[in-house]
Amino acid sequence: QQYFYDSHLHPELFDNEILFYHDKEKSTWFEPFISKINSLLDEYNIKLDTATQLGSSIGRTTFELTKRFDRVIGVELCAKFLDVAIKLQNEGSLDLKLSSKNDQTINIDITDNLSVPKAVFKQMTWIPNEIPKSDLVLF
Repeated sequence: QQYFYDSHLHPELFDNEILFYHDKEKSTWFEPFISKINSLLDEYNIKLDTATQLGSSIGRTTFELTKRFDRVIGVELCAKFLDVAIKLQNEGSLDLKLSSKNDQTINIDITDNLSVPKAVFKQMTWIPNEIPKSDLVLF
């Protein structure tokens, strides 16, 4: 099956992933992570044409990489995560209801990143087909 939703079996996994990347208390790791990537890109003078992220989840890191790279491929197994990433890319902002968290709603807003059109999202099916020649691959 090409496009498989697996997160409907365990909605708490989806909700936890959203919070991991976008909850202010749980995502304190993200800015230092991106800062480290940027310093390594500069330190090693990495070419900034194409980056590929395996396990791109809902696209937060993929979108952040578009600020530096000409093209970023986000590859994810879970279709529900891909749906959120593509919706964010198209709409810029989303309100998501977290069913396993008493229907808590979280707003995700990426409208300040004007580079998001440089991201391309694919579902992981066969890795050699998903990964183009890349200057950076994150996993």
